[in-house]
Formats: sequence, C-alpha cells, structure tokens
Amino acid sequence: TALAIAAGRRREQRTGWGLTFGSADISPTVAALVEAADVDSSIDVGSLDDAELAEAVAAALGGEPSDRVLAAVAARTRGLPELVGALAEGLAAADSVDSAAETLVPAAVTALVGRRLELVDDVARRVIESASIAPDPDGALVARLALIDDGELTDLHQGLTAEGLPTVPVVLDAVRSLLGSRRATELVSGLVAEGVDPVVVAERIEERDVAPEGAAEVLVAAADRGCDVDPATAASRYARAAELGADAASFAARRARAEALAGNATAAIELAESVVDRPDAADRAEALVVIGCVLAAGAQLRPAAGSYAATAGAGGPEWWSTLAVPPRSLLAEFFAPADVDAVSAIGRAAVAFARGASGLADGRVGAELAESAELIELAGVADLWPATPPAVHASALIAGGAHAGAGAQLARANEAAVGGAAIRGRPHQ
Repeated sequence: TALAIAAGRRREQRTGWGLTFGSADISPTVAALVEAADVDSSIDVGSLDDAELAEAVAAALGGEPSDRVLAAVAARTRGLPELVGALAEGLAAADSVDSAAETLVPAAVTALVGRRLELVDDVARRVIESASIAPDPDGALVARLALIDDGELTDLHQGLTAEGLPTVPVVLDAVRSLLGSRRATELVSGLVAEGVDPVVVAERIEERDVAPEGAAEVLVAAADRGCDVDPATAASRYARAAELGADAASFAARRARAEALAGNATAAIELAESVVDRPDAADRAEALVVIGCVLAAGAQLRPAAGSYAATAGAGGPEWWSTLAVPPRSLLAEFFAPADVDAVSAIGRAAVAFARGASGLADGRVGAELAESAELIELAGVADLWPATPPAVHASALIAGGAHAGAGAQLARANEAAVGGAAIRGRPHQ
C-alpha cells in the first residue's frame, strides 16, 4: 500500500518510479509489491562482470585488489552485487585481505542471511540448510537430506534465489554458521549414513564441533587418507577419534606415523612404543619404522639402526631393514631382475640409499644416492627415513670438495619437496 501511494505521488509529480532486482526470478512477495505499486519499469541488475566486480571491490578496499582477492570474491558471491558489496566491506576491515577473501563470512552477510531465513517456509529452509552441509549444493543428496523429492529441488532453488538466498558459497557458509548444534548433528549424521567422502564429513564435524554416530570411524578414515598431505590434521583427527571411543590401539601405529611426519617426536615415540610392546600387534613393523626415523632425526643412530633392523622380523617389508646396516649389491640380493619393476619406488629407493651409504663407508661416492633421491621424487612421498638421500649425497660431495654439486643436490631436493613432511622439516633443508 505504501509503495502504491508513493508511486502515485511520483506520477503526479511526473517523476519516474522503478525497482531494481538482483535476479530475474523474483519472489511472490516482491511480485505482489511490484503489482501494487504499479511500477513504470524495472531493471534486472544480475551479476557483475569482471570489470564491475573489480571496481566494486577496489572502491570498498580503497585500493587495487590482487587477482587472488578478485578470484575469491567472484567465486564466493558469483558476482551478485549485494553479496559482493557486503563481502568487500568485510574484507576492508580484515588484517589479511588475501586469506580473508577465501574464508571470511562478514557479520553483515550473516545478519542478512539470518533475516531472510526467518521469512522462508520450513521446506525451503531445510533445503538451504542441507545445501550448506552437502559437498554439492545442487546435487541429489541435498534433496535426500531435506526430505523432498529430487524433482522439487530446482523449483526450490529458484525460490530461494528469488528470496535473496542463492546457493552461492558465501551464503552457504553463513547458513552453516547459523545452524544449531542439534540441526548440524542431524545433517552431518545424514552425510555419514550416505557414505559421503570421509574427508568432507570430517571437515563438517570439526567445523561445527559435533559428534554424530559413526564420527569416530569417519575421522579415522579421513586421517588415513590425509596423512601424507597434512599429517598435523591427520594426527588431530586420530586423537579426536580416540576421544570419541574408537579403538585407539587399532590405529596407534598410523597415528604415531602422523605425529612423526608432523614433527611431534615425543608423541610419535610414545604411540609407537605402545604398539611395539604388544608382540601380537599386526602393525609392529610400522611402529618400529617410526621409532627408527625419530631416533635418527635425534642423532641416536645405533638404536635407530636397531629399530630398522627389527622391521623384517616384525613382518615388515625387507627393504626397510636394509636401512639399518647397508650391505653391498642389495638390488641383486633382494630382487630378481624380473621382480625389480614390481617393487615400489619407495622400496627401490631404500635399497639404492643403503647401497649408496655402503659406498660412503668405503670412501666411494656412488650413483646410488642420486638414484635414490630420483626414486623418491617419482614416488611422491618417502615415508619415514633415517636421513634424506640428497643430504647424505651432498655431505659426501662436500667431503670430497664438490661444494657446487652439493648445493645443487639440496636445491633440487627442496624444489621437488623430496622426502615427505618429516624429512623436509630437518635443519639441513
């Protein structure tokens, strides 16, 4: 009614009257207002193009934004003007704009989303809450979590967009932050029941600090998957799973490995020793390797060698024991020519490393150490080694006066991230 009166007065004054929309799909509420106001014209603003978005962000920040910031804002808002403006204003107050652009949910966005959530019906609310938790906000899983038919999803998404709740990342982040503990637990339980990627589910568990049924098993599976990439997070997930009642002994060796890779020597040794102390433990060899690596990193070479040597007797692959006392001609002794290609790159690297170290004992600098480093690069991760082959090779070259060659060897090792997290964290690198 107020709009109709205002529009009538403007027409009497012979001034224009228009409304702007952020979407071509307007809600029934807005459509009714437009009709009541007898609007002369409307303009669909739509999404900002790259140049317009850059201009809006620059205006809010008071300076030229980086390409990283622009890409993050575009991805998280899909260029919708209202969201671009709110996110950019939030970034202007952030300490680090580059990192905040990818994660920040400004209070203005959260408040805006919260107000609009109060205006939608229960079904629409269930849909956007489910979309905020599911790995794919537009996938069929959203319909199952929201307890609706797949066929309804498209119409409901269009309705949400019309109500100013598009399923774009920054809106979904805000919706997820507004979920109560009970609702978040309910939705994450749905992810567990649906068999969603454990890494995704673990992230939701950690973000919302919930513990649905099956959370412990999911956290262990996620830790197993991510140990080589992010050992610190893997170690944290193993610890949380243990707190939630998982059988800690069943993954103690893997947890010890994660702690070692993350550089937590004391925790790694304690966990590994708890496994070694159980003669019937199936993963004693893995625990012995952890102990060998940590001891070697602390320059306790004799006990480290003993730990590696014990791996073969504990059911581990024989190539681990080769790192204990380097013999000669190991490739020929351990593997028949036809079997060499079937051995993992890590195993072959261990043998080459042992051969090269054996050569050092005789005053020779063989090609095996360089070969070992190349095999580690090929494998992508080198697990828990007593030392890095490039570092041993570089030490031998330095002893022989070949300083330039040693520097090149270490530079390549750093560039290729040779050896995994534990090795890369050692002082020489």
